[in-house]
Amino acid sequence: MRKHSLFLLFLLIWGVQFASAQGKIAGRITDSASGDPLIGVNVILDGTTQGTTTDLDGNYIILNVRPGEYSLKFSYIGFSTQVIAGIRVSTGQTTRYDFRMKEEIIEGEEIVIQAERPMVQKDLTASSKTVNAAEIEALPVEGFFGVLVTQAGVNQGPGGEIHIRGGRSNEISYLVDGMSVGNPFETNGLATSVAADAIQEMTVISGAFNAEYGKAMSGIVNLVTKEGNDKLEGSVSFYGGDNVTKHSDIYGPPTSTSNLGLNVFTGEGTLSGPLPFYKKIRFFLSARYDKNEGTIYGKDLHLPSDSANFNGDRTLRDTIQEYIPGYDGPLWYYELHGKPWYEYGEGDPLPGKDVALNPRESGNFIAKFSTRPFPGAKLEYSFLMDGAKRKSFSFLYKYNPSGTTSYRDVSYNNSLHWTHTLNDRAFYTVKASYATSDAKSFLYENPLDPRYVSSGNIIGFPGNQFLMGGNQKDHVYESSSSFRLKADLTSQIGIIHETKVGAELNLHSLDRENFVILYDGDNYPVPTVPDVTTPAHDKYSGQKVLEFSLYAQDKLEFEDFIINAGLRFERFDPNGQYFPNLLNPPVKENEFETLALDAKATTLFMPRLGVSFPITETGIIHFSYGHFAQMPRLRNLYLNPEFEFGVGSNPTFGNTNMRPERTVQYEIGLQQALTSTLAFDVTGFFKDIRDYLALQTIRFSSIAGEDIYNIYLNRDYANVKGVTFALTKRRDRNGMLSAGIDYTFQIAEGNNNETNAFFYNHLSGRENELELIPLGFDQRHILSGTVTLTKLGKWGASFITSFSTGYPYTPLLFDQKIDQLPNQERKPSLIKLDAHLYRDIKLTGRGHLRLFAKIFNVLDHLNETSVFSDTGRATYSLNGQRGTHASWEPAYGLPGIQNLNEFNTRPDFYSSPREIRLGATLSF
Repeated sequence: MRKHSLFLLFLLIWGVQFASAQGKIAGRITDSASGDPLIGVNVILDGTTQGTTTDLDGNYIILNVRPGEYSLKFSYIGFSTQVIAGIRVSTGQTTRYDFRMKEEIIEGEEIVIQAERPMVQKDLTASSKTVNAAEIEALPVEGFFGVLVTQAGVNQGPGGEIHIRGGRSNEISYLVDGMSVGNPFETNGLATSVAADAIQEMTVISGAFNAEYGKAMSGIVNLVTKEGNDKLEGSVSFYGGDNVTKHSDIYGPPTSTSNLGLNVFTGEGTLSGPLPFYKKIRFFLSARYDKNEGTIYGKDLHLPSDSANFNGDRTLRDTIQEYIPGYDGPLWYYELHGKPWYEYGEGDPLPGKDVALNPRESGNFIAKFSTRPFPGAKLEYSFLMDGAKRKSFSFLYKYNPSGTTSYRDVSYNNSLHWTHTLNDRAFYTVKASYATSDAKSFLYENPLDPRYVSSGNIIGFPGNQFLMGGNQKDHVYESSSSFRLKADLTSQIGIIHETKVGAELNLHSLDRENFVILYDGDNYPVPTVPDVTTPAHDKYSGQKVLEFSLYAQDKLEFEDFIINAGLRFERFDPNGQYFPNLLNPPVKENEFETLALDAKATTLFMPRLGVSFPITETGIIHFSYGHFAQMPRLRNLYLNPEFEFGVGSNPTFGNTNMRPERTVQYEIGLQQALTSTLAFDVTGFFKDIRDYLALQTIRFSSIAGEDIYNIYLNRDYANVKGVTFALTKRRDRNGMLSAGIDYTFQIAEGNNNETNAFFYNHLSGRENELELIPLGFDQRHILSGTVTLTKLGKWGASFITSFSTGYPYTPLLFDQKIDQLPNQERKPSLIKLDAHLYRDIKLTGRGHLRLFAKIFNVLDHLNETSVFSDTGRATYSLNGQRGTHASWEPAYGLPGIQNLNEFNTRPDFYSSPREIRLGATLSF
């Protein structure tokens, strides 16, 4: 550890930069008449204190420029002052402007030139896309995720999770102002979200990213939040609507336009400017509240307390015939709101009302304060809060919705950023954050709540039907705290070298508890929490995790090519124990303590290389290569850490001695501008992924069905190969149209993980056979497009459309005579169209009103994200031919009995229906 500390000290003394939330402006100034370089030209970012002077060769460089749009002012004795307006600076990129200054003709003359944003970024060595606040605001999206999925190489899985270039959803690192806001239980993921109106810029890196980024294998999403300026500004928005669908037979109410209401509502606002009592401090505040009643509806026909007995006898027949003379149907007893079914006479209304089955309520708040205590220094403090309460749709509880659990989560993030410019060629940043998150899921907070009902209330249930009583009894509690510290420095050495080095320290503390309440009316006559010493009750607290990383990187910007070369070091200490022999587990009491070994810390060195070759003034070829790694989900590492092996149980255990998951990425691409507003980018890529987390079944006895447990191991392999194509049409200065087309062809395959293979291959001495199959979220063709029509200050319309081929699935074959691999067939293709229409109205002063409508899934298309395995469609099944509902058919027509058609109607097999929202935004 001493060696690591000395190495870190050396890096901090040597000059470097952290550019995850900063950009650079550079160029060369010459005399327009002679072409000679101009020495000592003053170059100032108008409205800021940042600036420099040109050197002996007329070159200038301004480091540490916050992303945004600027005016660049050039002044020199004897020459006209020139201002270049509309210069766009993006995260981690060099914005270059070379031009010639003219001699002053009129004293005090100032020339203003409108900059043309280049269509090709010449220093781009890996696939990256930057979207600014105005572009996000114009599109029909409800957050940055909506913009993210339109990028080439990005797709959504069947459950809506985000994937970049065939990687798993937890392989994306989300940064806010350069600091991770990941959920440590997921390794990455997004613990604290950011409202769209608080985002200044979003950068998505989907290629082989530089050494400054780590703990991610697929992509980086960096959100730069807005900050206050010297004027008081603000906005407030209110909008809402409802689902307007012709498929109410699938999703449930509303069944007519008369039932439409404000079932979806959003209120958000921002306020920024200088503090009234101390104007040197600027602030930015953003708040958002969302409420969605849900897209899927059911009916509370049953209460959790309803009971049933499907093993009736002659006595029950006599009771039923007292109400229904001559009854000769099934001898079943079941209740509807506590009343036996046979007490409902013909024509009597059944109990229950329509209930939304997947409601969600969430809120988000951001407060950001910044000040410049002295020239060249900047201090920022940010506070982020995000919370939500939701229910997930449970198909079997469609007519007993009061029996399902709710999910609650809240997270807080405090961060402090210090930036200090040492001179015009060097600066450093120090960033620290402390984040906490708390997630819970349960039906009733008190596990001994008397409203929990016995699982013994339902006797002899024939299956393949909606549940007629009972409730979910699982409890899960997760909380974490994360301290993160980053120190980075930048040094521009000459004109060519931009050197960067940095260090990062992450300390996590994890608490987790999960159990299922035992209550069957027999062995457990009252609600009972399983003993914490059994596998049925998993609990740990204060689990420490340490992550430490260093990187060194050099960006060489030659006239004919650009190189990004770097090396990253990462160390992960799980601070846990494991048992070394999987086939001789510690099944006896207290045996784990004697056999356990301390898990080893893992260290990795990962080289990164990116090269960009300008082939013309408007075209470049780029190549990048890199090694990337991250730890598997920490939730899986620490599952049942005491290795509690209950009698007669087949438990699942984590494994703190797992290796990092690893990826090697390659990509080669071409950027080419066709006109001043039209360009394309085509990129080919390949990813080799090893040591993926996989669940393995270990049988440590040769007697089948005895002595089995499951454990997570580094067993999975995957590879991804593909090509992306992006065509971008930027809006002309006085034009109306901007558009983009993104296409991805991709093959994402992984090995067929047979969970029992470990034991049998160990006995036979064979290596595990590698059989490649499509990954569950693999989509071979993805085509998306955006179109925006704008009349500045008056109106606008934008559209996002997408087409993608279906996800793979494993078909159910009758009388199967072949050994078919999983995921060999495809679900139907997916189509979507979203629209955003708005009208701008100028008010007095600086006031501005925007009226708008957002329509999601304009076509109300039924996208089948899941299917029945016997037909490959969500619209119909062969359940009837297979007799899966035969036991229920004699009861069709009885109160509360749903037929096969109702059971085959699966709203969760489809994406959301059409939704229309109307609203207004007032800005001042």
